[in-house]
Parts: sequence; structure tokens; C-alpha cells
Amino acid sequence: MPDMGRMERYKAEREVPYVSINECWTLLGPTKSLHHHIKRAGHLKFIDTLPHGPAWHYTQMTVEGDELDAKGNKKVEVLELWHRDPIECIAELLGNPSIEHAQHFKPRGVFRRADRTGREYDEMWTANWWWEIQDLLPEDATIVPIILASDKTQLSTFCGYKQAWPVYISIGNIKKAIRRQPSSHAMILLGYIPALKLDCISKARRQFQAYQIFHDCMRVMLQPNVATTRKVESLQVKSA
Repeated sequence: MPDMGRMERYKAEREVPYVSINECWTLLGPTKSLHHHIKRAGHLKFIDTLPHGPAWHYTQMTVEGDELDAKGNKKVEVLELWHRDPIECIAELLGNPSIEHAQHFKPRGVFRRADRTGREYDEMWTANWWWEIQDLLPEDATIVPIILASDKTQLSTFCGYKQAWPVYISIGNIKKAIRRQPSSHAMILLGYIPALKLDCISKARRQFQAYQIFHDCMRVMLQPNVATTRKVESLQVKSA
């Protein structure tokens, strides 16, 4: 039988959320039950070369608490923040051909009656603020509202109550009926905020520090979106 404990140690030492198929076979060693999978490794490698979504980035953050260890030093906790470039995620949404029909890029007034009375407000582009902001932009520019969603999720109660804190990103140009459909892929996973116990911090300060860590992680994830050195003209949208 393969040494699965050795494999788990290997994954932990690499500090990555996955290992490649070929590395797994090399680590576990060839067995009769794995021959078929080894033959398929070449096909899986080819699949990895196909176009994919925005790349993942890893940022390590350190929290210094006010609790002391046995040696009298302040306890620290290392945070692992996995995130994507929000600009690349927005480009992925804008260039998704499956939801191209459900995207709008100019304001629109919706009325119940033909005499343009009974104004209705539904999608983002039907709001007054879209018209107001659009008037401030150049003639060939448009608005791309950014929508962020986050909710801490319980993964398992069998392995120490593991939790994840995913952050999703979408844009207001997509119809909300389409955006709410999981199968439309109109909400892209932007990153994972670390869900930690923060044992290095006293209970009195723990809740406040948790709020601060949330804002720090969001600042790191959204930094490419607010960087002053990055121009809007650099956004490249790929569409089929």
C-alpha cells in the first residue's frame, strides 16, 4: 500500500494546496494498481496546458499577539492568504462567452407606461447613479461595478471543525438572475481569508484583532484594483 502519511507530509512541506499528478506517482512509487494512472499522466499534463482562469497567489502574514509562551516571548501565528488578481477575475467575467448575452454596459431607463411614467429600478444599470457617473466619463468609457461576497463556511466536523472563509467577486453588468445561478460561473472565487483561532491573542482583544485581520486580507486581495500605477487601459479582455 502507498505510504499516504508520507504523502501528506510532503504536501505540508511544499506548503501548496495540491501536488501534481506526476509528483504523486513518483512519491508513492509504481505499483500494479497505479500503472493505468501513470499512463494517463501524459494526458493529464496536456490538460494542464489548456487555457485556465486567473492564477493563484500566496501571501504570508504574521500576527504577533499579547500572550506569552513558556520562554516569555510573545506568541505569533502565521496566516496563509491565497488570492487571485481581481483585475484578471474581472477580465475573465467580461470575456466569458456563456454570459455575454446577459451583460449590459450603458444605463437604461425602465418605465411601466409608454408616457415614461412609473419608473422602475431593478438592475444596477437602471439606477440614477449609473447615469450620473456615466456623464462624467469619456465617450468611449463604461462602468464596471464590482461586487464582493464573503461568508465563513464550515467544511467538516470530523477533522477539528475546519473552516474556510471564501471571498467571491462579480460585476454589476451581469443580470442578477444570471449572477445568482451557480452554473453560470458569474461569481468567481477571489481568495480565501484564513479562519484562525488566534490563540496568540488574549480573549479580550481577539474579536477586534479578527476584524483587523479581515480588513488586512481584503486590502491585500484588492490592492491590484486600487494601485495608482495600474491604468485601466491595461485591462485585456479575451472573448471567444
